[in-house]
Amino acid sequence: MRQRKIPAWIQVDASVRGVRIYSNYGAGKEAGDEGRLTEVVLSADGQVRLSAGDLAGKGEAILATRGAGKSWLAAVQAEQLIEAGYPVLILDVVGEYWSLKAKYPIIVFGGRHADVPLDPHIGGEIAKVVLDRKLQAVIDLTGMRRADQPFFIADLATELYEHGLQVKTPCWLLIEEAQNFIPQVGNPPCKRPILDIVEMGRHAGLGVCLVSHRSATIDKTALGLCDILVFKRLTLPHDLQVVRDFFRGRDPKFIDVVKELPALGNDEAILYYPLRLETPVKFKVAERKTPHIAETPTLEIREVTAPEVSAVSKELTEYFQQLVREKVERRDEAAELRMRVEELQKELEERDRRIEQLEHDLELAQRFRIEIPPELLKVPGVNEKLEKLEERIMDLYAAQVEKAKRLEEENRALKRRLELAGKADFSALAEKLEALNREMQRSRGPLASLSESLSGVVEAASKVLNDLKGLSRSFVSAEEHMRRIEEIRREYEQRIEEMRNADAWRLNPHIIIRMSRIVNEIAQLTDTAKQVLKVASSMRPDVIFDESTIAHSVGRSPSTVRQYLRQLAKLGWLTQTRGGFRNRIEENVADRISKSAGPAGKVPCTVIEKCKREILTFIQSL
Repeated sequence: MRQRKIPAWIQVDASVRGVRIYSNYGAGKEAGDEGRLTEVVLSADGQVRLSAGDLAGKGEAILATRGAGKSWLAAVQAEQLIEAGYPVLILDVVGEYWSLKAKYPIIVFGGRHADVPLDPHIGGEIAKVVLDRKLQAVIDLTGMRRADQPFFIADLATELYEHGLQVKTPCWLLIEEAQNFIPQVGNPPCKRPILDIVEMGRHAGLGVCLVSHRSATIDKTALGLCDILVFKRLTLPHDLQVVRDFFRGRDPKFIDVVKELPALGNDEAILYYPLRLETPVKFKVAERKTPHIAETPTLEIREVTAPEVSAVSKELTEYFQQLVREKVERRDEAAELRMRVEELQKELEERDRRIEQLEHDLELAQRFRIEIPPELLKVPGVNEKLEKLEERIMDLYAAQVEKAKRLEEENRALKRRLELAGKADFSALAEKLEALNREMQRSRGPLASLSESLSGVVEAASKVLNDLKGLSRSFVSAEEHMRRIEEIRREYEQRIEEMRNADAWRLNPHIIIRMSRIVNEIAQLTDTAKQVLKVASSMRPDVIFDESTIAHSVGRSPSTVRQYLRQLAKLGWLTQTRGGFRNRIEENVADRISKSAGPAGKVPCTVIEKCKREILTFIQSL
């Protein structure tokens, strides 16, 4: 079998063998070893290696399809950075990096093998502890809801960057399945904080490694800012196109790298590091020092036994358990107070709405204030209704006053609880309660004035009687009613006559010829044009559509559909506007039929409507 020739761009020549990149960070050095360098060996033969400080302080992306070994390569780097003494923080969404505990004293937050409990609201605290204590930690997100993960990562990444600017502690952040948190389309809460680390993380000593199996869906700004790119096997056309566009824009001479990616083995990778290497380098990935549990499960795979928790993680367990309990208690108390505030707010809104209604009634009563005529008081039952109205208004007033007192007492009780809590988080709630209290004080004035407006409401009844008398004068006469009825009768008789003559008109030779021409014109269209016309006939005449709306239904490209739309517009079936096209099938049929009346005169509207329905039925049957 003929051996495949290796392209020149993947040859490891003497200029790149044993690459050593110097770093200013001294993690991993023993006392007196100020001159010793710490390196991360990427290849199995030890020839491709980078300094730990350089790798941990820059942006890196590992791109590969599923099952191509991207997690293996990321774990190899993590193991050597841990040995070098660098703080490491791994965001694990599949629960596979906990096996690092088999060799290293790494702390696992969350998941089945957790050393420390994980809560969605302690992301910022974890980032701060990792930087302050220079820890190596894995955050297992498998037990956290997908809806909570973006908010948790947003808090963690924000605190990692902001606190890192203060303490200046180098830290390597590994993000698995990065396309879920920094997608090309969409803006989850964690996207901006992660991009801040990718763009400006070096000022805080932060490095980031983005691991993704979908190059097409990850944010291209983040990929463009990565100094180091490691490609493993990629097979999907969209992912390969992303790599092709990347090299076309940065180094066109290396665009042939894309041709090699589908044939890479699970243990092979291509390193592209233009700041240190002149050409991309192909290498076999080094072996792991800890068990790898990310393989596709089979009956032969045995579960890795988790080691005992170290003393440091026990101390952190107690610290974070206490922190989680405080967070939960604080959230429960805050949620209860917010719920009560919302209830009070709803009651206040309901009361304000009722006050507005009563003020409206009062305004109407004052506007039409007149004295009650003596004859109105003589009407049986009027006095009893007025007394009941007065009693109802007084009961309503008393109930509103009682409710205002009760709300005021509850506000004072809640305010005392907020003062006892002494938490800064409740200051906004206290201000809102105080605002509610002021609103209730201001609302007492309208309630007090309701009792004084009772006489005005009663006086409005006389005005209603006068209005009824005025309405009676505006009624039309019996002769006018008869005239209108006669017009309607003649209109309906004319309509019935047109419907009776519709069938005779439909057999008119001129109309039959015109309808035949229309049907033949539609029948001579191509199959695609017929389908485009069929879809367009379902659009309302006032709706403007474009080729993309039709392309999905007929299974053609937008450019092809646009040609057929223009053809139909020339035939009069559509109207082309600046924004797209508009359905005018019924207008076209009406225009042609109305011109085919011949010596018989004007075509009735019923005949035109019938022809429209026949043509639309024929188009829908195509």
